Amino acid sequence: MDYEYMENDLEILNEFVQESKESIEQAEQTLIGLEQVIIAGDKIDSDAINRIFRTFHSIKGSAGFIGLPLTSKITHKTESVLDQLRKGKTELNKTHISVFLEVCDLFNCLLDHLSEKHSESGFNTPSEKLIQRLDEFIIPEKEGQVKKGKRKKPLKKKSKSDKQKKISEKGENNGTQLEPDRVGQFIPEAGELLDEIESNLLALEKQPENPQFCEVALRAMNNLKEYSEACNLQDIALICRHEGEFLNSVHSGKRKATAENFAFMLEILEFIKNAVENVARGGTASIPGKQALIDLMQETISVPESGVSDSKRTIDSGQKKNGENNDLNTRPQASAASFPNRKTDEVIRVNVNKLDSLMDLVGELVIAESMLTRYGDSAEHDVPEFEKSLLHLQKNIKELQELATSMRMIPLAGLFRKMKRLVRDISSKSNKRVDLIIRGEQTEVDRSVIEHISDPLVHILRNSVDHGIELPEVREKKGKPGNGQIILEAKQVGGEIRIAISDDGSGLDREKILARAKERKMISEKDSRPGDDKIWSLIFTPGFSTAGEVTSISGRGVGMDVVKRNVEKIRGRVELRSESGKGTTITLRIPLTTAIVDGMLMRVDTALYAVPMLDIKETLKLESDDLTCLMDGQIVANIRGKLIPVIKIDELHGIRRKKPLHPNEGVYVVASSIDEQVCFYVDELIGQKQLVIKPLPSYIGKIE
Repeated sequence: MDYEYMENDLEILNEFVQESKESIEQAEQTLIGLEQVIIAGDKIDSDAINRIFRTFHSIKGSAGFIGLPLTSKITHKTESVLDQLRKGKTELNKTHISVFLEVCDLFNCLLDHLSEKHSESGFNTPSEKLIQRLDEFIIPEKEGQVKKGKRKKPLKKKSKSDKQKKISEKGENNGTQLEPDRVGQFIPEAGELLDEIESNLLALEKQPENPQFCEVALRAMNNLKEYSEACNLQDIALICRHEGEFLNSVHSGKRKATAENFAFMLEILEFIKNAVENVARGGTASIPGKQALIDLMQETISVPESGVSDSKRTIDSGQKKNGENNDLNTRPQASAASFPNRKTDEVIRVNVNKLDSLMDLVGELVIAESMLTRYGDSAEHDVPEFEKSLLHLQKNIKELQELATSMRMIPLAGLFRKMKRLVRDISSKSNKRVDLIIRGEQTEVDRSVIEHISDPLVHILRNSVDHGIELPEVREKKGKPGNGQIILEAKQVGGEIRIAISDDGSGLDREKILARAKERKMISEKDSRPGDDKIWSLIFTPGFSTAGEVTSISGRGVGMDVVKRNVEKIRGRVELRSESGKGTTITLRIPLTTAIVDGMLMRVDTALYAVPMLDIKETLKLESDDLTCLMDGQIVANIRGKLIPVIKIDELHGIRRKKPLHPNEGVYVVASSIDEQVCFYVDELIGQKQLVIKPLPSYIGKIE
């Protein structure tokens, strides 16, 4: 039965969708990072797995609250697998990563469906198969091991302290509810301890030879265990104890600090974090399937040389040394990077439609200001107060425009992070090793620009991996590192954003492109040595491809034409540089915003025209000797040895002049598009003006 949403409920649902999308995106990036750790054979960050666990745990709780059974079901299954991973019952591998990424893809589709339909009904993407795959990962509880909240056999075949027995014999719903008056004390302390553990495990992953990181993580884990016991949160204390034993085995040298071990510890940490988050929401600290996780941890911790007992004794002694009265404030201070979410700017969610309406209003104000200015210019009498008021209006309108524009600006980080997943998937299919380096992801652009550059980035990166980066063995023969490198960089230059995608691959094959172009009669056979710019521009032609065969990734000749078309829609341009054997760089030059731009007003007889300032290269006067009329009637201007076609706007638009304009009387405005330049011939330049770009209203109908 579908949940019927009232107006207030819809706001909650929309907020849930938005927050879940952001969380899924972060989880996806964390998963890709974990996969790179596994491939490199480094230690896995248990904090990362804990973060992913918390993500799905939080989504599950919210989904249950607002009545989304399918969402709850999928998150519960995913959470269960992650719970086993973070508890060490299963070792994280690439298969896990692939399935979790499929879950992220499924959730993105489901969230889009929820945003549009406000219901899970009608969601046709097959989810049952994915749920079955998740079920295959889940290690079932041993029969009779846990029943009605009590264990029938001990966790280890050795003696325990009474306190430890009490903890391990507690059921999932027995003694796991934190008293309300202690929530405010436990949650922040637990959060800091978990952050400290996570940050030191990440540091240890990069510097496994440094024992200090393991010591700090072990001490923080022990403190969290003691604090959980004091608050009667038995499940958290139990998992912390076993996680501490595992950390101790690494610290004592009984286990190597491998990538698999780090992934294992981080996965366990995620389960603890989820339980702490559940307590913060007023729930219990129970950890579903904890026994299976503990069993896996015990199997992982077991070391043939010395067994578990020594590790157990070491951690127990460490616990006694610290004691229950250990002052939590005496623990070593973690770096600022350990607490990325502690101090952030306050933000509010604003409906995009409201921002669009605001921009429309600003546009109308700009138009009104322009009309008022023209009125002032044509006034018969000089009125000082009018000029003063006009200047004040102009100042306020400019500030309002800048504010409205800034509200629409969003960082490229979200879009760039998605490209990590793309590069990961394509390189995996191509059997290549590719490192994507992102720079300048905090550069901000108008949200409408983001929509238009997403596809171009996808196509460029796909080509970089599939066509540019060589196979590892080929790269090594060339003296290159086995791992290819792609740099995705953004920066603001003046009034535009430049996004550069550079790879260190084989570069474009000039001769192959030229041969294919001649084969398709795109270049004359007589033109044997065309310039690089002309050759590179050919790859933006629809259907053009030099691939020998069509693959699931590329080879159909579509992609780069999409890049050019989408970038041109937002008045941008594409530049390409390539060097054989060294790589290719493609730069997208796009405006900061597409709503209001600076332009140059020009007069053609009695008509006014405008060209965006970014498109203007220069303005100049020309003499008759600088102009040549070709056989087809086209006039070209010779500007410093380069022939540029001249466009007479009056002839193009059928403007009837009372008096002809002599070629050396007007002004020539040189403007450029992506791969060509033109020269507009106008009567005069009026000056720079802000231009509002908006479609004509529908009631006007179709006009030329």
